[in-house]
Amino acid sequence: MGARVRSWFRENGKGYRHFDMVTMALVGAGINAIEFISSNMIPITMRHFFDSRLMISIIQDLNRVFGFVVQPYVATRGDTLRTRFGRRRPFYMIGLPLTVFFMLLLGSSPHVFTNEILRHSLPVLALLFFLNVLMQASQDISCGTEGPLYAELFPQKVLGRANSLRPIAGSVVQLIMFIGAMKLAMKDEFYPYLCSAGLAAFGLSIVVFAIREKPAPPRTSAQAEAYSVVKHARMLIDNREYLKIAIVGSVGLAMPAAFGLFLSLFATETLHLSKEAYGQAAWVGPVIVLVAALPAGWLADRVGAKNVIALAFSIQLIAALSIMFFAKDAFTLRIVIGVNAFGGAFQGVAMLPLIFLHAPAEDRGKVFGLIQFVRAFAATVVSPLIGLIADLTEGYRAGYSICVGLALIGIVAALLTRGGRPAEGAAAGAVGD
Repeated sequence: MGARVRSWFRENGKGYRHFDMVTMALVGAGINAIEFISSNMIPITMRHFFDSRLMISIIQDLNRVFGFVVQPYVATRGDTLRTRFGRRRPFYMIGLPLTVFFMLLLGSSPHVFTNEILRHSLPVLALLFFLNVLMQASQDISCGTEGPLYAELFPQKVLGRANSLRPIAGSVVQLIMFIGAMKLAMKDEFYPYLCSAGLAAFGLSIVVFAIREKPAPPRTSAQAEAYSVVKHARMLIDNREYLKIAIVGSVGLAMPAAFGLFLSLFATETLHLSKEAYGQAAWVGPVIVLVAALPAGWLADRVGAKNVIALAFSIQLIAALSIMFFAKDAFTLRIVIGVNAFGGAFQGVAMLPLIFLHAPAEDRGKVFGLIQFVRAFAATVVSPLIGLIADLTEGYRAGYSICVGLALIGIVAALLTRGGRPAEGAAAGAVGD
């Protein structure tokens, strides 16, 4: 069935490209379901075991740690890997099943360890920490191949629009999770984990049966070198554009991490909302992304990714100030989440075109891995800092001052980045296709 559908799209010219856009978006939706658990359910689950907010923030920070350990290796290794499944898809086939397995183990932990004394014992805490390490490392196997695969499937001139479908599919998933799964969490906190596992399994089926990679370009002697952080880091010195894009990417990764780190706990502990009420307040975020993603992709392709990202950080700056001084109930929290989601949609859609604007076709994975290493490493510092602020102030509002600072840095760095419309990068010979 999948082969007949692909054949029909191929016979209808550009329709096949649109088919690839949809299938990649559906895979991203499965990954987004796991991201939802990491951002919204892991902190709630960990509160059954850990009293310290700093410890929870460190556990959450593992998302970024493996972003700069696993993803750069996977992205770079994909440049040279040759298998009958392609060079990028095998990483999905390994990463997604492992992620789901460890995620379900984490979600079931409150049912397994019911004794309060046992829950706070060192062996149990160490086990949960280890399970989260394995979950995040497995997830980054998939995330490390997603960006380069996008750049190989779509020309630079439509990469913004192709990438815009991913947050649209992701926002549908988040609506399902916020409205449905978070309501089920009132009965049992394990239900959202099960919903996420089902969506991730659907994404894996798309990888196996629907996505087909383009033939890989010939290997070069430079690609044959073993992955080395030190050698690849020299690219930041040799190419200042990579450095500026890495700074923009660092802020782009740190902003959602900082804003969402304690959002569920801010809602349930500071504003005293139930999990269901929090879900009802937070569903506006995916709706905003659903509306804003396509215009963001169109703008990134027309006026340049860096200009869209600078605008996005300005909007997120307003959201960060608002949650510090404005949010006081479900209604005002919904407004703040909506504003932040609007900025996040623009930033998330435009980031991929900016990363690959100056990347040679044969080294896309290496460039993506390099920038991912820098931005994930920088984002790693944010979560413990916010956790420490939360412990010192015994609350969550003050931590959003970090978001204010990040937004200001992001605006300046984006405006200093060279290159506007994708055509400029292509004219310079930096982009393949």
